[in-house]
Order: sequence, then structure tokens, then C-alpha cells
Amino acid sequence: AVVSTQSTGIDEGKQRKRGKGVGKRRKGEGEPEGPDGITGGGDGSGDPNGSGGPGGPGTNNGGIPAGPDGVGEAGDGDVTTGFYSTATYATTEAGPTEAPDCTGTVNADGTCVHEQLPTCECWNAECGFCTNTECTVKQNLPDNKEGIEVSVTHEVRRQKVNTLVLFDEEGNLLGKFHYSLLKLMLTHCLSCPTPALLRMASKKQVSTWDISLKNGVMKIMIEGQVYWRKVLSPDCFEVYSKAKRFAFTKMNCDSSFSYVPDQMEVGQLMSAGCEVCSEEE
Repeated sequence: AVVSTQSTGIDEGKQRKRGKGVGKRRKGEGEPEGPDGITGGGDGSGDPNGSGGPGGPGTNNGGIPAGPDGVGEAGDGDVTTGFYSTATYATTEAGPTEAPDCTGTVNADGTCVHEQLPTCECWNAECGFCTNTECTVKQNLPDNKEGIEVSVTHEVRRQKVNTLVLFDEEGNLLGKFHYSLLKLMLTHCLSCPTPALLRMASKKQVSTWDISLKNGVMKIMIEGQVYWRKVLSPDCFEVYSKAKRFAFTKMNCDSSFSYVPDQMEVGQLMSAGCEVCSEEE
């Protein structure tokens, strides 16, 4: 598979030595407006689908020449250590198929099916504007692994930004994962274009995104295929390795997530009658 790599926030001198281009990112750019200002990742006034400046055309360690977005793609073994670390995603073909460990009902075709619960909106007074743990899902992954893993079924759109809010076990906000068909963003740690194959697999249709953040690696899969994979920098790993709870905001009105009873503890306010989407939706 051919992969593309984007890096930002690294010392420009080091980038030039590596032969990679350096993009510039303005304050607040690429951050959704509204509730997202509380994350500290910017003032929340930027274009939710904004992007940084174009990267240089260079190559790295025998890497692949720059792609159409002007970002040099890294060669084998390239690992960045800055605050914004390497984002790797498919560009010509999807990643390998991973067999999910099913704890629900397995259909005749081998697919794993869990009960679907609404993606309750946490940005309201009842939920303390995403601070009430009764509006979150606490997750206990198998083998005492740290992190979260959630399957969200919805129609992902280009201009509509969906947000997964991440907390530690006590309910302290760690950051937010914003995503659309245009861009993927994790507070303080990444901002990159949504891969073309992921857009194609989701455009104008309902799809289930398996979003996981475990062991310092963030992935998005559809039907067992890895469409996007990101290795967090040490700084980001230290923050997001504490993730034990998640909540939803700015989701589509018809969105749902898979409830895995032996892994998840659902807050009392995340019921079938909860507010699912914002009024603007």
C-alpha cells in the first residue's frame, strides 16, 4: 500500500535537513467553533475545515515524492518527535483487514452486531456542557488496555464536523477528536486531510466508523479495513493514554454507536430520549 505522511509543528531547521516541507498553521485555524473553545486548542473561532499552509516538495530518506497537496511523503522508518507527529493514511488502497473481536451477535455473513444507542449531545445545560460524567460512556477495554474504542454509525459529510469528546476516568477533559470528510483533528496533536479512500467509502451513505485510540495509536476502520492510522508523539501519548471516557457533540441526528456491555458503562443521562443533535442540525 502507498502511504502519505504529514507532519507539522516541527523545528524548521530539522525539517530542511530531512528534506521535508514545512507548513504553517495560524492560531485558531482548523478548530471548530462553539463548544470547542474550552479545549485550549485555539480560540474556537477558526474554520472547522481549515488547513495549514502547503508543505514543501522535498522527499525524506528515500521517501516518495511530494503528493498533490504539496506535502512530502516520508520514507521507511521516519518517526517525528515534535508535538505534532506523523499522520499516515492510505492513498491508493485500503490497509489490511483486521478481524474484530466480536462480543455481540454474529450474523450469518460473519459481521458482528451490537445494540445501537443514540449519540447523545453533551453540549447542553443538563450535561453541564460536556462536564457531567452521566453524559459519558466509561470504557474498560479487555486485558486492561488503556484507551477507547467506539463504532459510530452515521453519514459523515464534508462540511459537517462530528466530535468525540475524550476524558480520563474521573471525567477530566483531555481533548476532542473532530472529523468530517474534509479533515481529521485531535486537540493539540494532529490536523490532516481525510484520506481519499476514507472519503470514498463514506461519501453520501451511512457508514460505521470504528474509531480507536489505544497504545498511542489512533485508527479509523470500516468493515475491518484500516483507512487511517496515526502514531501519536510521546507528548500526545502521555495525554491520551489516560482516555477512559467519551461523549458526543455536534453529531448527526440519526447517529448511533455500538454498545458493548462487557466493556462500557453508559451514563444515566445517555438514554433513548436524550437530545441527539444540535438545533442547527
